[in-house]
Parts: sequence; C-alpha cells; structure tokens
Amino acid sequence: ANAQHSTGPKTEAGKAASAQNAGKHGLASAFRVLAHENQDEFNQLLTALHEEHHPATAHQLFLVDQLAKTQWILARAQRLEAKAFDHLAGAESDPSDPDAAIIAKMYETNPNVLTTLQRYAQNAERSYYKAFRELAASKKIQNEADFAANLVKRMYHAPTPNHPAFGPEP
Repeated sequence: ANAQHSTGPKTEAGKAASAQNAGKHGLASAFRVLAHENQDEFNQLLTALHEEHHPATAHQLFLVDQLAKTQWILARAQRLEAKAFDHLAGAESDPSDPDAAIIAKMYETNPNVLTTLQRYAQNAERSYYKAFRELAASKKIQNEADFAANLVKRMYHAPTPNHPAFGPEP
C-alpha cells in the first residue's frame, strides 16, 4: 500500500521535469560533450587513445571509445567537484561560467552535491579501468591468435627435411 504513494510524477509538468533529471550535470545521462565543453579536445583525446591502443576489432574500438568517454566524464566530475568546493566556501561565482551554473542548479535540489560528484567520479574511474582491463585481455587474445596463425602458416610453408632448401644433410 505504501508503494502506491510513490509512483512518480502525475502531472505533465512533473513528468517533464522528471525527464530532465539525468541531464542536469551530464554525469548520468547518455554521453555527450556538453555545449560549453570543447568537442575538439574530446576528439583529440579519442584520436590519442586510438593511436596508443591501435584497436583492431569492433570490440576493441568500442573499448577505446569507452576509455575516452569515461576519462572525459571523470575530468568533468573533478572539474565540477572543484566548483562545488568553491560554492561551499562561499566564493563568488561567475554567472557566465556554465560549470558554476550546473553546481548552483544541483545545490537547489541536492544538498549532498559533493557526495554525488564523488560517486560519479568513482563510477567513471571504475568504468575506465574495467574497459582498460578488457581491452588488454582482448589484445592478448588477439596477439595469441595471430601468433598461432603465423606459426601454422610458417609450418605449412616450411621446407621438408629432404627438400634442398632445408639445408645440407649432416
């Protein structure tokens, strides 16, 4: 009976507001570079990670993309955390600073902003290292398969002991 009292928003305005919950700070919503963030910087990060890891399969490409996204989210969470500390310290916030506006908006509905930001940072860091471990495992499997394929190829094309290319008989 008690669960029936908390079934979510009933009005259209409440439903519209609830639909925006994940998009207030860009930490829990689907990944995107926020309007005030630099898309070119994200693209450079993505390119650098591709050059570092050389993804060879679709799965590895996905994992490298995950590395870039989680690294970006972690940096965002740390940047917002610094703004939250400034807010708590009573520092004058710049009205033209989008990060300060995000923090102010978060504090309107959540007195535990620092805890929330730290949780998002921890989740991003965990996701980063999970993707990194998975990528390393995938690369190891690929390297082992490539080695085995090359070994079989060399064995198949190797001269037989009685072939002149094998060398002189002892």
